[in-house]
Amino acid sequence: MLKKPLMSHEDKKLKGNSLSTNTQQVRDNLHIFLFRLKSDLQTRTAEKSELESQISDLRSHVQKYVTEVKRIEELLASREKERIELLQQYKHLSGEMDSVESYGRKMAAKVKEYFVAFLEQCFTIRKNYWKFNNAQ
Repeated sequence: MLKKPLMSHEDKKLKGNSLSTNTQQVRDNLHIFLFRLKSDLQTRTAEKSELESQISDLRSHVQKYVTEVKRIEELLASREKERIELLQQYKHLSGEMDSVESYGRKMAAKVKEYFVAFLEQCFTIRKNYWKFNNAQ
């Protein structure tokens, strides 16, 4: 059987220093990595906070927009109701005007009829007056 050569004290020390150096490098790398992770976390947290603020602002704007749209819809509905009422009034007044005009034409025809009858009576009275005066 082969025997392993024994390590000298200096070999052990070099190996220990090498291991210690490697361990230190790993620790340094881990510290750097951890620092970067913390920095990224802070950046992401700040970005998230900013995005949440923007979302909140957008929600507020959307709510104002929705409120304004509702107000305008109510205003339009009110105007439409007024328009319909005015149209109904117009139709009603047009019907009344037609009735009044028709009644006015009937009355004008009656006045004309009475005037003709009046003229006929006047003519008859004159005729009788002339007959009476000529008979005497």
